[in-house]
Amino acid sequence: MVYLLIALLQYPKTVTLALTLLHFYLRHRLKGRKDGRTGLPFPPGPDGYPIIGNMLDIPSQKAEYAYADLSKQYGDMVYLESMGTKILMLSSVKRTKELFDTRSSIYSSRWTMPMLDAMGFRAYFSLQEYGPAWRRQRQLFHNHFNPTVVDRYHPLIMDETSLFIQDILANPGDFAKRTRSLFTSIILGSMYGIQPKGNDDPFITTPASTMEGFVVASVPGTFLVDLIPALKHVPDWVPGTKWKQIAKYYAGKNIDTRVEPFIHVQGQMKTGCAKPSALLSMLDNLPPVGDPSRDTEIGYAMDTAAVGYLGMVLFIISLLLVSMHPNVQKRAQDELDRVVGFGRLPDFNDRHELVYINALIKEIFRFHQPVPLGIPHATSEDDICDGYFIPKGTVVMGNAWEILHNPEDFPDPFTFNPDRFIKDGKLIKDVGDPTFGFGRRRAY
Repeated sequence: MVYLLIALLQYPKTVTLALTLLHFYLRHRLKGRKDGRTGLPFPPGPDGYPIIGNMLDIPSQKAEYAYADLSKQYGDMVYLESMGTKILMLSSVKRTKELFDTRSSIYSSRWTMPMLDAMGFRAYFSLQEYGPAWRRQRQLFHNHFNPTVVDRYHPLIMDETSLFIQDILANPGDFAKRTRSLFTSIILGSMYGIQPKGNDDPFITTPASTMEGFVVASVPGTFLVDLIPALKHVPDWVPGTKWKQIAKYYAGKNIDTRVEPFIHVQGQMKTGCAKPSALLSMLDNLPPVGDPSRDTEIGYAMDTAAVGYLGMVLFIISLLLVSMHPNVQKRAQDELDRVVGFGRLPDFNDRHELVYINALIKEIFRFHQPVPLGIPHATSEDDICDGYFIPKGTVVMGNAWEILHNPEDFPDPFTFNPDRFIKDGKLIKDVGDPTFGFGRRRAY
C-alpha cells in the first residue's frame, strides 16, 4: 500500500489511468453479461473485451450485413455494449412489432448521437426524443403532408416530371444530377414555392450535400465520438479529431439548407409574390419571432427534404435495377402501353390499374433500402423482454435489410422479382414498415 502511495505521488496520471483500467477490467470480469442491479441477463450477443467491450464488433461500414451475420449466431435480438453505449439490434418482424409497436411508449425516443448533433441535425423532429414537443411537431407535419393534403401537389409533380423527361430526351447523360434536380424541385416547390434555376442551383446542391453527411453519420459506429461521447470535449488540434472538421463542414451546409429557402420566401412575402406552399400555411401555426422553439419547428421542413432526398437515391437505384433486368423493364413498358396508351403520359389516376408497376415499386423497396438500419431509437426506461434486461438509454435498431431478405417471408430473396407481390392479378403483401422506419417513428 505504501509503494502504491509513493507511486501515486510520483506518477499520478499513470497510476490513476492504471487503476481506472483495472477497475473496468474487474467490473467486466465480475459482471459478465448480466445486469448488476436485477441479476437478469442481457440479450444474447458476442462477449466483449475488457474496457472496450464490443467496440470491435460494432461495424462502421455495410453494417446491415455484419448485423445479419450476428443474428444468425445469436438470434433476432443481438446486444452489444462498448464504453457505456448499449446497442440492441432487432432482425425479425416479430421483434420489431413487439418492441417498436406494442411497447412504443418505451421504444420511441431517440439516441443522442454527438456527430449528428455537431452537424446540426438535432433540430429536426425526426431526431428528437419522444415527448410533447415531438408529438406537436409531428402533428404539424401530418397536417401539411397527410395523403389527402398531398393530392394538392400532384400538378406540381406532373409538371416537374414532364420537364425532367423533356430534359433527358434533349440532353442525355448526367442522369444522377438531373434526378436529384427533379426530386429537390418537387420538395422545394411543395414546401417553399421555390422553382430552382437549373441543376446546379444552390437550392438543389446544398440539401444534397447536407444529406450525404446525414446518411453517413446516422449509422452508430461510423464515428468514434458516438461510442465515446467524451471525445467531443477534446480540443480540435489533438490528432484524431478530423471528425470535428467534417462536422463543421456539414453543419454549415445544414444551416444554409434550413435558412436560405426560408429567407427567400420571407423576401417574396414582403413583395407579395410568394407562391402557395406548405410554409405559407404553416407560418400561422408557428410560435412568434423570438420564441426559442420557433427554429425547431421550422426545422421540420428540412426533415421533409431529407425524405425527398432519400427518395431520390431510391429512384436512381430503381432505374439501375430495372436496367439490369430487361425483362422487368419490358413488362412495365407493356403495361404502360396497355393502360395509358401512346398519346399521353401516365398520371395518378392510372396508378390503381398499373398492377405490375406497383409491384415493381414494392420490390424496389424490398430489394434495397437507402438507410437499411433506419434512424436509431432509444429506450426511455428499463425493460424486460423474454427474461432479458434492456437498460434505459439502449440504442435500438431494426435491420430492415435482413427483415426484407428473410427467405421464409420472401422466397429466393436475392432475386429481383416483382411477381412475388402479385397473386391472381392483384397486389399482395405490404413492405412499408421496415422500409420507412418502425413504430411511432415511421415516416408516414
